[in-house]
Amino acid sequence: MQIILLCLVVETTAQDDERLVILLRVIRDLTLFFYASNLIVMVVLPAGIPSLSEGKTIPWYLYGNVNTTIKMIMPGLCCSMILDVKNNKTVSVFTL
Repeated sequence: MQIILLCLVVETTAQDDERLVILLRVIRDLTLFFYASNLIVMVVLPAGIPSLSEGKTIPWYLYGNVNTTIKMIMPGLCCSMILDVKNNKTVSVFTL
């Protein structure tokens, strides 16, 4: 079911530039929100979430460990870079 919905979203946005920009901004902003919330959890709970980190040497956070957090921000970074190219900017604040 999710694949069908994803295909419908891609088909709808591919036909309209305005909708494509909106979709890219939504992906970028959601990724930024979850990245910021994960950073807050890292500061508040430096040993990780105890229920997830028991018996592990690497602390786990909302996304998993620190390496997983870096991988999870890539879609938002890619969307931000696409928006920068579309707006003829070299680097925007969101990309930084």
